[in-house]
Amino acid sequence: MYWHKQKAVSATQLLPTYPPTLPNAIYTDIYFEATQRSRLLCDLSYEFLSKLAKKMHTVLYIPGDAVIKRSSKKSTMIFIAYGDVQMLSAEDDMTAVLRMTRGTTLAGCAGGVPVACSRAYCEIRAATFCITHVLSTRDLWHEVLKHVRYQSQAFVILSSLYEHLDRVKGHYLLKMPEQVKHKSSILHFKRNLMALKEATDDEGNQLLRRRDTFLEIAGTYIMRNTHPYYLVFKKEVPVEFRFFDYVVTMLYILDLIVHLSTGANVEEGVPITFVQTSSLQMRSHWFALDVLGTLPIFEFVYSGHFAGINKLLRLPKLFRLLKSLEEICVYHSHVLRFLYYTLLLLIACYLIAALQQGFMCFQFDYCLVNNFTHSPYWVNEPLDEDTIDRRLMFGLYWAINMITFT
Repeated sequence: MYWHKQKAVSATQLLPTYPPTLPNAIYTDIYFEATQRSRLLCDLSYEFLSKLAKKMHTVLYIPGDAVIKRSSKKSTMIFIAYGDVQMLSAEDDMTAVLRMTRGTTLAGCAGGVPVACSRAYCEIRAATFCITHVLSTRDLWHEVLKHVRYQSQAFVILSSLYEHLDRVKGHYLLKMPEQVKHKSSILHFKRNLMALKEATDDEGNQLLRRRDTFLEIAGTYIMRNTHPYYLVFKKEVPVEFRFFDYVVTMLYILDLIVHLSTGANVEEGVPITFVQTSSLQMRSHWFALDVLGTLPIFEFVYSGHFAGINKLLRLPKLFRLLKSLEEICVYHSHVLRFLYYTLLLLIACYLIAALQQGFMCFQFDYCLVNNFTHSPYWVNEPLDEDTIDRRLMFGLYWAINMITFT
């Protein structure tokens, strides 16, 4: 027995030294119950099962270990020889909705190649100490294709597969859904994305292909969240914010003028004019980005929904300045590096929160968060000043979850 990826795997050392007939008989006796409990293998011939038994191996799990991880490929048939396992809800990966004991076959339809290529929609973990017998789909079909006399066994496996799928579908249709402790916002996010992708109008055309619908989603939620939160969380933009926006634009213009009047490689004492320095500085592609980030080119596009989005082009200059400061402050470079890494992480959280606002709430004009524990998380109400902190907390919380999940 040896440990492999936090699992105890049982392997033989003395059996390969004996004649082939003895190991075949021992393997068949050990894994006979596992093959008979599997719906796909129980109708196969004894000679073929003795060949498959040599391809099977034993894996041991301690309580809490993941037997089948969510989103992993269902390419392995697992027989529970000892112990109990639990199937967890796909909503939170915490709530146990089904408990299976000794004699259960997990991923029983994994013998079919189309099913083996699919992914598990929920996680199964060991509730107690478990002993499992494992057979991979690759070894099963390799043995079928290896010997010509076993080709008839493939039809038996496929017919048993379809019968097994019908039984599983009937079982889940009769089962009542279990209540979970926490809802998964990521799962809800995925469902809303699929609903948005398949949404159609009265004529049957996809909504995302319409220019006005796409601009409404992008302009109202995603693009506005890249600008200060007044454009996102307040229905009416105050005059103070407009004044602040104009002041920032003027500062950017002054910064461009100073940049043009300062030469990069100017010898001391040599007179040089503004035209000469500006002609040199204008050749830089960084200067072109700064100009595009300063000009109010989106103020009059689509009723001003994209106002300020071009200011994102000023971010490269910010990080270039931080890099130059790091080179100057040699003894405190680690502090500056920590600061702009933190700033970059906050920007990433803010942009991901913008995606959350755009796609999770696309069915409402505005998204007001009511609670964090149960649905509905948001309601269709006009924007107000009292729920700004809730929406900010929810957006950042969801963004951090998305980053850690990814």
